[in-house]
Amino acid sequence: MAKKGSKQSKKSVEESEILDITEDQLEEIIPEKSEESEIKEEIVDENLETKVEKKGRKKKEIEKELSNEDTTKNKFKYFKPYVIEQRDNITRIKFENATHTFMDLLASTLLRTEGVEYSAYKLTSLEPAVLTLITKEGYSYKQVIKSALNTLKTEILDLDKAIKKAF
Repeated sequence: MAKKGSKQSKKSVEESEILDITEDQLEEIIPEKSEESEIKEEIVDENLETKVEKKGRKKKEIEKELSNEDTTKNKFKYFKPYVIEQRDNITRIKFENATHTFMDLLASTLLRTEGVEYSAYKLTSLEPAVLTLITKEGYSYKQVIKSALNTLKTEILDLDKAIKKAF
């Protein structure tokens, strides 16, 4: 128990020593700012201000882009289809810039389209998407793809109307 009292008395002595320091003694301990440190502070303040300004500008640009539909039209990636193989009723088409979302929609819509026997795609991170399409006798791959895309367009427009009606 005697030890606790001695520790408390030591703390109170140290605290009183800190409080007894005069302003002159404080100035001796803490050096004044040099011109170099003041310049560094100004540079840091200017950099922070420019970063804040840039963030404000970026936010304004994003809001402008979201409100202006014309600026977003040029930012979409367009699919570039290339027929890489065609024999009899089997056609393989490569789609550059295609995603799983689009390819799955296209392949599943093609399966529901008249004149299609088989429709599947392969997409890896190393190669662009490749659609394999087998058509029935008397149907061309162009004919069934156009039909499937028209079906997709109609379904998407119907969905858009339903969403707008709901909200």
